[in-house]
Amino acid sequence: MTHLLQLPYTSPPLSLNSRDHWRTTARKKSRLRGEVLVLARAAKIPALDRCAVRLIWQPRDRRRRDGDNPFPTIKSAVDGLVDAGVLVDDDSTRVRHDGVHFLPPDPGQKTGRLWLEVVPLSG
Repeated sequence: MTHLLQLPYTSPPLSLNSRDHWRTTARKKSRLRGEVLVLARAAKIPALDRCAVRLIWQPRDRRRRDGDNPFPTIKSAVDGLVDAGVLVDDDSTRVRHDGVHFLPPDPGQKTGRLWLEVVPLSG
């Protein structure tokens, strides 16, 4: 069963292109980890041996975006899944990173939206 967590952001909070001060970045990482922990527990995601994780982003406009830039957001979100007890560890034998999937903008939506998709894997 796929679990979809709607994140409280309009765009990925962490980016490879960010030039934030390290303390600002650390606060963003900590906040994101905590939010994913709370969302995972609220969604009652069971403990998983392995899973695939993907960030789904529906931007507010049709500008071109680099799909690699939000990777730090995925990393901190996966750390939140570990904190929530969904995963024992986030090493490569347990987590498959499926990157970022972009949805076309919704004309009825004034801001972007962001989800974390967690798909259990067998074996």
